[in-house]
Amino acid sequence: MDTIKKIVCYISLICLLLNSSSLFAKNFCQEPTQSTNTTRLHRDDIGSKPRTIESWVDCYYFNGTLSFDSFDDISDSTIIITDEATGQTNVFYLQDMGETISIALSTGSYKIVLRTFDGQVFEGVLTL
Repeated sequence: MDTIKKIVCYISLICLLLNSSSLFAKNFCQEPTQSTNTTRLHRDDIGSKPRTIESWVDCYYFNGTLSFDSFDDISDSTIIITDEATGQTNVFYLQDMGETISIALSTGSYKIVLRTFDGQVFEGVLTL
């Protein structure tokens, strides 16, 4: 009977450790989750030739970090973030889409404009 109690105790301890390690990973992992705020920046093609393939940039805000992703090879861009309630504007420069912006944004709407040095403009609104 003592052996069975020890086995049950060890199994319970292992289950407890496995559960707590998954909670640790969920709480401290910096990967985006379901609660990540996301918007898609669409290309502003006013006055340009029609394109057959739509191009866009996905914008993510999570835990004080703004990041971007695109299928296009976008480099050397200026990011303009405007708080729509106050009009306050922040401007950042990114060499490539792998870089992130550290910025604390409060609840509200922010107009995001990404301008590349080759003349492309992507715009969208991020709502937190």
